[in-house]
Order: sequence, then C-alpha cells, then structure tokens
Amino acid sequence: MNSEFLLSIDTLKNESAKLAVSLTDEQAKQLATYMQLLIEYNQHTNLVGNAAPECLLYEHILDSLALLPVINRLSVKKTAAPASLIDIGSGAGFPGLVLAIAKVDLNVAAVDATSKKVVFLQNVVQALDLNKRVRIINARSEEIAHNQAFRTSFDYATCRAMGALPVVCELTLPFLKPGGYALLQRGSKQIEAEKSLAQKEIAKLGATLIESILLDRNILAKDHYVLIFKQDKQAPSKYPRPWKDIKAKPIF
Repeated sequence: MNSEFLLSIDTLKNESAKLAVSLTDEQAKQLATYMQLLIEYNQHTNLVGNAAPECLLYEHILDSLALLPVINRLSVKKTAAPASLIDIGSGAGFPGLVLAIAKVDLNVAAVDATSKKVVFLQNVVQALDLNKRVRIINARSEEIAHNQAFRTSFDYATCRAMGALPVVCELTLPFLKPGGYALLQRGSKQIEAEKSLAQKEIAKLGATLIESILLDRNILAKDHYVLIFKQDKQAPSKYPRPWKDIKAKPIF
C-alpha cells in the first residue's frame, strides 16, 4: 500500500466518526486496502465510474457505512450469534463488503450475476481474510431466492443502484426472515412518489414500509435516502417472478 493510502487511514476514521461509526485501526486499514484493490482492478475492468480516492470515500465507502447505525439500532438478533445480511447486486461490494468490514458480528452474502464483479469480490475477501464471514455468490437473485438455502434466511437485506423501487423490493424482500429488515438506498429523485406507492402496495410482499431516513448530506457526496421495510411474514412463494415478468409488469 502506498503512502497516500496509509495517510487515508486517519481520514477514514475521522470521516466515519461523523456518521457515528467508530472504526478500529485495523478496520480502517482494511477499508484502505479495499480502496487500493478497487482502484487497481478498475484500471482494466470497469466496476465504478470514478475510482478516484475521494470519490470512493464519499460516494461509496461512507455512503455504505451510513447504514451501520441504522442496523445497530434495529438490532434484529437477540442472541450472541452473528446477524446475517444479504447484499443483492453487490457490484464492487457496496454496501455489503463495507458493512462486513465495519461490523465484525455480521455474516454477509454478496450476490452478483456478473462474473467480473464476482472475481473482484472474491479477491477482496481473500486479501482481507473475510472468508469466515463473507460468502460471494455468482447468481441471479430472482433465481436463488427460490432456493431454500437462501429464501427467508437473512436478518437484513441491502440493495444499492439496482433500478426502480418495485424491482428492488421484489428481488430483495423474499430473502428476509419474518421480523427482518430491508435497507434500500434511494436517490432523492421521485422519493416521495416511491414512498407513497410502497406504503400502498408493499403488503403484496408481506412487508411494511416503516421508516424513511435522509442520510447526512453534509458528509456524503449527494442526497441519499434509506427506506426501511420490515418483513412481517414470508413473502408469497411466487415472488420473485422471472426477470422478464418483473420488468414487464412491476409489482407496483
């Protein structure tokens, strides 16, 4: 790791603290290494549009870490066993891998259908010695959601930058246990319309929209909301539908 990234460790800790996220030196070093690996990989395989360190920090790393206080507040687990989170369309690992680094009592399954992204995620997990807590899955989420090894198996679900809210909800919520939560990051555009539709229709998936949080615009690069859905009961077995049906006729 070069000196630029060694210097960024303090920045990572200080900026994270503004989000009420406390990182150890080791966690900050892991995040800095993650950034270095992403910059290097992005030189030959496009994973993010802008891999400049400042952009990675504010648009991706901190944006992912902003979910951690929300997860800690929801506190699904009532035992000492690690909680479980599935990250749908994980891409370069946001927010799933970042959360795995920052929360040592969290098991993460990162799902992506694109092989080049999966190779990168596997490289990061290996380099950071996260194999015991992080599983990388190369698959389509609408298919493995019907596999009993994954369906209704997770305490939390995340999904970032995967398109319209009805699509994201259908691909995500069937993975949750009853009582689990989906934390879906959304841009500010059309957020009120999305919330209104979700409040009326999300019961189709056995869930309730319980909260909308505007993340700290003074720290992050742009306005972002987190919509929090609570899974009241198992999603009906027909969901998620095949991809062509999800796209042709959104659930709401």
